[in-house]
Amino acid sequence: MRDLGALVEDELVKGKWALLSVAEQLDTRTASGRLVLNILGSVATWERDAIGERTKEAMAHKRSKGERISLHAPYGYRVASYGKALEEEEAEQAMLTAIREARERGLSQRAIVAELGQKGFTTRKGTALSLVQVQRIMYQAAIT
Repeated sequence: MRDLGALVEDELVKGKWALLSVAEQLDTRTASGRLVLNILGSVATWERDAIGERTKEAMAHKRSKGERISLHAPYGYRVASYGKALEEEEAEQAMLTAIREARERGLSQRAIVAELGQKGFTTRKGTALSLVQVQRIMYQAAIT
């Protein structure tokens, strides 16, 4: 709405430009035309907010039922065979457990990466873990 208001003030009211719509009978050269434009902008803002609220509620509902809400499964899980729920991935859960235990012992993130490598943990592709990858896994799994 702020951008629409600035556009109306800076461009349409000063007479630099005019918006004429035959279908909506909108003429921004008049006060009533600018009023209708602002009402349409307010309705669009409301609709955007309502869509956001509905989406947030739907995602929370799916989460509460254990359904996946993204294309990719989070680390430690895989998409179930029927495609709607998540199942634990045993090897990845073992690495998450190792990360949690190392964190509880007070190890730094770099020390955790080194320890995981010594224990034979790798990425999903089988390559050595990097600090950034472990940080992302920790962030996603809310390990602090």
